[in-house]
Amino acid sequence: MDKKKLSILGIILLVLVFIGATYAFFQDQGNNGASDNVAVTSNTTDLLTFQISNDINLRVTQAEFAQGLGNKNGESTVTAILSPNNNTNQATRHYFVYLNLTNNPTVYSRANTTKQPELMLQVFDGNNQLVTLNGLGPQKTVGSLTGYDITGQTGLLTLLDNHEITATGSSTTESWRVVVTLVNLDVDQVDNTGKEITGTIVIRKDEQISVPEIAL
Repeated sequence: MDKKKLSILGIILLVLVFIGATYAFFQDQGNNGASDNVAVTSNTTDLLTFQISNDINLRVTQAEFAQGLGNKNGESTVTAILSPNNNTNQATRHYFVYLNLTNNPTVYSRANTTKQPELMLQVFDGNNQLVTLNGLGPQKTVGSLTGYDITGQTGLLTLLDNHEITATGSSTTESWRVVVTLVNLDVDQVDNTGKEITGTIVIRKDEQISVPEIAL
C-alpha cells in the first residue's frame, strides 16, 4: 500500500475515533442529566395533626380567694391542622376533644347555700367565641362569667364530639381554648381553698374514645 492510501486510511480512522468519542461524551452528559435517580416525594394522603399547649393545673390559696379579688383560672389550647393530599387538594376528617379531670376535689361551700357554680368550664373557638357543649347540662352565669358547672366532677368530659374539619387547596388550622375557672363568689369559700385541680386535654381522630382507655 502506497503512502497516499495509508494517509487517507489514517485520516478516516482518526475521524471515526473522534466521532465515537464525541458521541460517548454527549451520551454520558445526557445520562448525567436524566431523572432516573431523582427522588420525587409528594403528599398523596391527607394529614391531620394535633398540638396541645399544656395540662391544666389550678390551685387557690385562702389569700387569693379573699373577697373582691376575682376569679382564678387555668387554661390550655388545642390545635388541629389538616393538610389535604396533592391529588385532589381536598380533605375532610373528624376528631374528638376531651377534658380528662384527673383531680377535682371542689365542693359547694357551706356558705354557698344556692349552690352556684364554684368551678366552671368554658371552651372558646379561634374567634374567641364561647362554644356550646353537649352533655354538660345548661350553661350558667355567675357575674360576668358564663360556662358549665363542673364543681366536683372528675373523669372524661366530651368537648368536641366527632367534629368535622375540611381543607381545600391549603391546610386548615383550628384552635380551641379550654378554660377552667375557680369562681370567687364573694362568700366564705374556705372549703375549696388550697385544693388542686388538674386535668389533661385528650384529642383523638376518627374514632370516639372509651372511658377505660383513659387512666384516671
